[in-house]
Amino acid sequence: MLREHVLAMKALWTEDEASFAGDFVHLEPSWAWPKPVQRPHPPVVMGGAAGPKTIAHIVEFCDGWMPIYGRYDIIEAIARLRNAAEDAGRDPATIEIGVFSAPAKPDRLEELRNAGVSRVVLFLPQESRDAAMAAIESHKQIVEQFAD
Repeated sequence: MLREHVLAMKALWTEDEASFAGDFVHLEPSWAWPKPVQRPHPPVVMGGAAGPKTIAHIVEFCDGWMPIYGRYDIIEAIARLRNAAEDAGRDPATIEIGVFSAPAKPDRLEELRNAGVSRVVLFLPQESRDAAMAAIESHKQIVEQFAD
């Protein structure tokens, strides 16, 4: 269902008169205005673990992937995603990779960057304001180290 909803939205975003016919989504010829400012459409970024179906969906209709750090070997999963893109005839560089809840450790961030990750979201503690502000200050130093 996710796949068909995204493909139907992409049709609405990019075609003057859009239609879609799938197993779960059926869209008669329709018009949707205004169109998104982003061209050809807003980026579609999928989260989720890197199982075969998720990877296939990312390769087929997503602009990016943003998994949660620490659930499995992200570096290995990135390699599988890139291989799947190549096997499907898609340039792996057209899939932006971000990582949610990345560790605020320079060696880990460097490893992610070397694997092709272009965006990370660092974790903030769900504690007191002072704890969150201390984490932000610590993150600031690390972010400045990686700013290009």
